[in-house]
Amino acid sequence: MSIRKADLEDATEVLSVINKSNVEAYRKIIPPQYFKEPLFTYEDILKKFEEMNFYVYELEGKVVGVAALEPKGELLKERIEEAQGPRETLKEATFKVNN
Repeated sequence: MSIRKADLEDATEVLSVINKSNVEAYRKIIPPQYFKEPLFTYEDILKKFEEMNFYVYELEGKVVGVAALEPKGELLKERIEEAQGPRETLKEATFKVNN
């Protein structure tokens, strides 16, 4: 067994592990109309490889686990802003109220 940083040659196995894990973990608890299968396509994974650092857990030469870490910095800042949507800073809101 070993853990190592994944590369693009691992994309197909990474995709398989993620999609299988999604089905096993969520198919029975997410209503069918909201459950997406497969979770990712090959093109999606290639894009994720550009955005994140993937690591694979290998057992007997086969990828059986995957972890992905998003690097700090601008990409993380963008993700937070996307999740929060448009918003004002406290300073901007206070200025508007006081003026």
